[in-house]
Amino acid sequence: MIEVTDLTKNYTTGPVVTKVLQGINLFVPSGEFLSIMGKSGAGKSTLLYQMSLLDLPSSGRIIIDGVNTADFSDKARMNFRLNRLGYVFQDYALLPELSAVENVIVPLLMQGLNKVDAYARSIEALDAVGLAHRHDNRPSQLSGGEQQRVSISRAIAQKPDILFADEPTANLDSTSGQAVIEVMNKLHAERGQTIVMVTHELEYAREADRIIYLEDGQISGEEKQSAANH
Repeated sequence: MIEVTDLTKNYTTGPVVTKVLQGINLFVPSGEFLSIMGKSGAGKSTLLYQMSLLDLPSSGRIIIDGVNTADFSDKARMNFRLNRLGYVFQDYALLPELSAVENVIVPLLMQGLNKVDAYARSIEALDAVGLAHRHDNRPSQLSGGEQQRVSISRAIAQKPDILFADEPTANLDSTSGQAVIEVMNKLHAERGQTIVMVTHELEYAREADRIIYLEDGQISGEEKQSAANH
């Protein structure tokens, strides 16, 4: 599903060049749940942002489902993200004035769905993550864990080929964090959802099929998880 070849990312500030990613090679098969781990500053989120087309690499190649993303225009890149990729961020990124169901509907309308179908798909996605009783609540009326599940609902309602999650449990207590990971496990098990998740918490990383470890912008190792660990 994702093939990363010789990926580098540098940031330049005046005369100073900071090398964040240094020659990453990575293959993510369709249907895999992959965790990316590493210390702060290792390049975890930077790698996720390159793979999910939210940022442009300095060099290297990212192929998603056979498509070389380097060939995209800005508009094609945006449309690919909207129609084929889903995103979950640690800060939830919900619109405070909208209800849970309205937050999920917005990107569906952007995809071109009519209101009736968008509403039905939004309800289905919220119910799938255990929020059947929270359709009409605004973010301020939801716990952190519930807000994150709305964020996941918004992502999966679009039926993405790949779900990208950047530290989805970072702002949550252990109970809420575990609930969020269980939702992602359910999506993976029942829908065969391809998931790429950045986390600094080993207990959650071990819920995935495979963990890759980043150190100083390079892959320093990987660990496949047995079915017994799930």
